[in-house]
Amino acid sequence: MAPSTQHGAVIHDVVYVTGGGITNNVGWAIGPITMVGGKKFGDMCPKARGCKQFLGDNFKMMQYIKNRRNEKVYELMQALSLEDDPNEENARIDTTVRLPKRELIDRLPPFITIDVTTATIVASVDVLPTWRDVGVLQIEMTQSNLDLLLESPPAETAPWKPEIEQQDVRWVGTRHHVRCRYWDSKLLKWRSKSTTVSGLSPNMDDEAKQGKVRRVAVEVQEFFDAHHNQGNNMPKSKRGRGSSDEESDCGEPVQKDSRTEAADIEYEP
Repeated sequence: MAPSTQHGAVIHDVVYVTGGGITNNVGWAIGPITMVGGKKFGDMCPKARGCKQFLGDNFKMMQYIKNRRNEKVYELMQALSLEDDPNEENARIDTTVRLPKRELIDRLPPFITIDVTTATIVASVDVLPTWRDVGVLQIEMTQSNLDLLLESPPAETAPWKPEIEQQDVRWVGTRHHVRCRYWDSKLLKWRSKSTTVSGLSPNMDDEAKQGKVRRVAVEVQEFFDAHHNQGNNMPKSKRGRGSSDEESDCGEPVQKDSRTEAADIEYEP
């Protein structure tokens, strides 16, 4: 008998889920399953048809848990980075992860426990860590955890906004930028200078974040003073310095001239 040209059967360990928003006879097959420490973890893929049906296309709680995972991983990596940094005081002030995340991920626990708050309860959930913030959420396969995905996350709080004393710079919260808009006397047009405030962690207190932004704001203001309208040839209709420019809802100056150039330079603490 000639050998078969077909591949052999492959058996996968999956978790079959019904309920939630699933109304037909086809449930949600979650797999393959990853075994860690005797626990079963499954991938929460929002593109999967079963996942969409189970959650009713409402992925807010899943994203909320994913954000809590990323914060916990960052906190653990920050602690490891602090242990390895020869200048401990600088590391405490910086609060950034100073070592490559790909190296640190192997030193984290095989799974981590995060506290999750819903609109009605507080629960503890075991998830697998990942060095990528966009990495798929891998959650322990328990009924309580899957039921948790059907809950609503807590109401969102207003985004944090620093106080900036410098009159000619603005905070762009969506990008963690401090920005100024200045008149380039040589090119005869408006330009912008943006500096990223690095190392802003969700776990930092407001005072620490304010200090980081303040340092950058001083630099950007100094740049503005050194480059704005140096030839004293700015059009009279524009003589409001950077402080009178229109701003968008996110605090970013509206660029009416499509030729405006932006220089985004990352700030090194």
